[in-house]
Amino acid sequence: MPDALRRLVEKIKPFWTSLSAGQRAVLIGAVVGSVLLVVAVVHWASRPNYAALFANLDPKDASIIVEQLRAKKIPYQLRDGGTTILVPQERVYELRLELAGQGLPLMGTVGYEIFDRNNIGLTDFVQKVNYRRALEGELARTICTLSEISAARVHIVVPEPSLYSSEQKEPTASIALRLKPGARLTPVQVQGIANLVASSVEGLRPENVTIVDSYGNVLNARKDKDTFASLTASQIELQRDVEDYLGQKVTSLLEGVVGPGRARVRVTAELDFDQVERTQETYDAENPAIRSQETSLEILPQGQGGGRRETNVTNYELNRTVERVVQSPGAVRRITVAAIVDGRYQPVKGAKGKESQQFVPRSQEELDKLTALVQSAIGYDAKRGDRVEVTCLPIQMPEEEELKEVSRRGFLMDVLEKVALGLAVLLLLGLVRSGIRDLREVALAYLKRSSEEMEEPEAEKEALERLDRRRQVVYFARRKPEDAAKLVRTWLVQDHR
Repeated sequence: MPDALRRLVEKIKPFWTSLSAGQRAVLIGAVVGSVLLVVAVVHWASRPNYAALFANLDPKDASIIVEQLRAKKIPYQLRDGGTTILVPQERVYELRLELAGQGLPLMGTVGYEIFDRNNIGLTDFVQKVNYRRALEGELARTICTLSEISAARVHIVVPEPSLYSSEQKEPTASIALRLKPGARLTPVQVQGIANLVASSVEGLRPENVTIVDSYGNVLNARKDKDTFASLTASQIELQRDVEDYLGQKVTSLLEGVVGPGRARVRVTAELDFDQVERTQETYDAENPAIRSQETSLEILPQGQGGGRRETNVTNYELNRTVERVVQSPGAVRRITVAAIVDGRYQPVKGAKGKESQQFVPRSQEELDKLTALVQSAIGYDAKRGDRVEVTCLPIQMPEEEELKEVSRRGFLMDVLEKVALGLAVLLLLGLVRSGIRDLREVALAYLKRSSEEMEEPEAEKEALERLDRRRQVVYFARRKPEDAAKLVRTWLVQDHR
């Protein structure tokens, strides 16, 4: 054992022997814990931070990317069943650009990169099939860029050209979507996907595109035009907006007359969603237009008197006006309004002297005026078949006492909630304070016990030193009694002085 290590052991040994068993266990645990903490910190500091390179990958794409990372000896981690790949954070963007240059990820489909290889000797049929596969793959990738979609498959059917146009079939397409958890597509987004695919295929119309989700639900189903279900979501929304707009106008108008909350209005609007194109020709018989004029000069013979005869011929044509009118969908076909207004209330004393309110209906003249106001507000048109009904009926309104009682209950509930919250806070503060006090007492007791344990070795050390000095004095007196007697006389003389 080296001398330095031996001296260190000799210095530590008295301290170690002076410790109790509990103190030795605590010291060993502290040293081991400190070593483990240092090792963990060093390992954590030297470990690279991982970030997501790609997420929600197709298994084929994940396999190809993992092979690329292994070939480059880049550390990686797999999450979410292998669909998410993590790499060191400082290399995320570099690897994304590098893999993008190689056309990765493919998103489980084949795109235009299929033509990057030299395909010599392929037939026209195979080339057409490859082009269709590439087009389907590119459309699927484009659709997957939507934030709500995690995967997509596109199938396109283009019929062979026919010699007769009447027998030519139209192209069709089918799209299968897998949405992200909790995501939903709006009707506008579904229609946008259909238009996207239809615009990418020659001759394909949006109505020939079928879109389904991963559960087999058709997202753009076509319905019978003669039923109410044929209305698309946008048409139903437009109809509701028109009804709400007219209802708010009529309600605000009536409440301004009869009082707030004393009018109930319901509006039904029938809209015409048919697009009509009409050509009209009008003839004006009273103002004909000159189409042409002809003038002929004839010389008469001597037997007919001689001279000249002039003849004028004028051709007229009726004025014609051709008018082409296109009626856009969404025009109002009919409006029906049903309104209830409250009457007046007069105080009436009962048999026991208790006062009550008696309903007094409004006069017919006043109702007619209100009806005229409503007709003006909605743009009433009798030719269109519009109908407005304004009736005076009692509207159940909360009584004043009931309102006071509700307000009183609400106030009490608010007070009780605040008191309960305050009590909970005080209880929590008390528990925290009590816990802190207990911890303080435990800490003080531990420190006191530790100080006492530290003082005990010092007292034992002083006692050992006194015993050692006593032994040395006895040994000196026995070996050299004369010198010991001289030393004692010297002490006595000094004490006497």
